[in-house]
Amino acid sequence: EVLDDMADEGLRRVSDLISAVLRYNNTPIPDGFVEFDVDEDGALSLADLASSAEQLSLDVARAELAAWHARYASEVGGAPVMLQADWARALNRADGDTLLRSVGIEPGQAAVMKESLDVIAAVLRFNNMSFEEGFGAFDVDGDGKLSLDDMLTSADILKLDLSREQLATVHSALDAYGDGHVRTEEWLRELSSADGAEVLKELGVELDASEGAVGGGGAPPP
Repeated sequence: EVLDDMADEGLRRVSDLISAVLRYNNTPIPDGFVEFDVDEDGALSLADLASSAEQLSLDVARAELAAWHARYASEVGGAPVMLQADWARALNRADGDTLLRSVGIEPGQAAVMKESLDVIAAVLRFNNMSFEEGFGAFDVDGDGKLSLDDMLTSADILKLDLSREQLATVHSALDAYGDGHVRTEEWLRELSSADGAEVLKELGVELDASEGAVGGGGAPPP
């Protein structure tokens, strides 16, 4: 019975993690199924799930994913796959909000976080800067960590189209130690899933083969 409880807890953890990612990206559960369906065949194989988990940097082991997939999958054509109904059943009672709050993100702030990080990633990409180089550029006082003042000053210099409230939300969420500073590891982890390319595409900015912006420098055009 203890082992069964541990197994159920592991399954709930995977459901909560996926739910948190969907909430963070402001993605409804049905749309999340489409996003995770890597091969676009209308069903989620374990390979689809594992590929998506890796792309999204989910903190979950392959064995946990396999157990979760096996628990909710249907048998289709002799193979275990998750259909839309299975996906909904697995996630409808998941608690992604609590998980988001545990890392300092209020559920209502998730969309703000995503939009803000996408804009920051876009500006770095436009200037052909890596995320590591971007951290250095935002570290105005050069002390190896980012204060809110660092971020506000950098945003002003780079003409980021982000409000003080948006920047404060990002800074608070990335302040893992609650001491008013963002470390490199949090910066890199969160920006690794940001979609700066999509922001640039919406602005009509062309990227060259090395993924720097053609004619880049400064802020992307409004």
